[in-house]
This record gives sequence, structure tokens and C-alpha cells, in this order.
Amino acid sequence: MSLQAAAREAMCGNIDNINAMRADHPKVKVLAVYPEIPFKAPHSNKVFRPPHEPGCAAVTFTLSIKPNSQGELFVPQNVKIYNASETRFGFAAVKAVSQWEYSAKDIQSSALYYTVIRFL
Repeated sequence: MSLQAAAREAMCGNIDNINAMRADHPKVKVLAVYPEIPFKAPHSNKVFRPPHEPGCAAVTFTLSIKPNSQGELFVPQNVKIYNASETRFGFAAVKAVSQWEYSAKDIQSSALYYTVIRFL
């Protein structure tokens, strides 16, 4: 991992102690959507969107067999925020990872998996 990548992941806090296997390469990967926070200025009907600030979220999950896949596909279950630079980034990561699908041949035996999603 490059120093730049390590610095970006540092925004997620200490993830060195996650007792899980990293699973970043699903067969079907839904990208996380940057969580906007629109706000209205006082005495105005105009909605403003602040500039994007970088964010990060680390989520953990288990995998279970996808129904009607004959055991060939696995889907994340119990997706939980492990750490996030802001809660909104954690919620966006949970929503995206919950839709991922893994091929049975690409996963290794583990009870718990994790991934880190960066928002730029």
C-alpha cells in the first residue's frame, strides 16, 4: 500500500485491529454514493450543497449463500459500521456493500469480512 493510500485509510481511524479478512473484490460491486448534506440558507429558498470533503468508512460483514444461486454466489449479511470519519459515510458504505455479490470460488473461509470505502 502506498503512503498516500495509507494516509487516506487513516481517516477511518484505527482499522489495524479488525479481526476479519479483507474482501474488496466482489463479483458484483455497487459503488457507494457520496452522502450529500444539502442545506437551505436562512431567508432563502435556494438549496446549497457544500463542497465534497474526503471521507472514509470501514464496514464488517458476514457472507451467506444467495438464494437460488445453487451455492455459487454469496451476499453480505449483518453489514455494520466498524469505523467512519463521519456517520453519513458509514451509512453510505453499509448501503452499497449490502448489495455486493461474491463468487464462491473467490472467497476464503472466514467468519467475518471487512472492506474500506473512501469518499473523495
